[in-house]
Amino acid sequence: MRTGAVVAGALIALASAFAGVYGYGVAREAWTHVRAERAWPDQRARLEAAVAAVELPDGYRRVDCAADAVVEQRCWRVDALPDDVLPDQLATLDGVGDTGAVGDCDGTPTWRGRPVGCAVSTILAGRLLGATAFRDVDPDASHPDDVVLDSTLVGLGADLTPP
Repeated sequence: MRTGAVVAGALIALASAFAGVYGYGVAREAWTHVRAERAWPDQRARLEAAVAAVELPDGYRRVDCAADAVVEQRCWRVDALPDDVLPDQLATLDGVGDTGAVGDCDGTPTWRGRPVGCAVSTILAGRLLGATAFRDVDPDASHPDDVVLDSTLVGLGADLTPP
């Protein structure tokens, strides 16, 4: 009988320790979420202000972003190819975020030896702020060689998903 009581006591102690650790984890996660919710209005304001303040060099024309754009909040069109505008994007976003801007054109298909897209990103207020550049497409082209144009649509946006 004594062995059973010792085993039961050990199991109760183990269960209590597990519940304590689990409870601490749940409480910590809840507190982290509360802190994120409290910080969100200031984060969102910083992100929106940063997106609104970005100006690209001469030659970039402001255009409306596509109605179904997922991330882009501001768009420009330029008569250049994505890898040619990458330095402008890097220079523009480098001073905006809390980290230096990084970007490349790797991972996108190429058309006649040139990438069809590039991306640049930085972190601001713990959120992603990024720009994309993709070659324009002519949906009315009558020949496959004429589908991809020599102009680029540049989109800028930030992660505005609330916590």
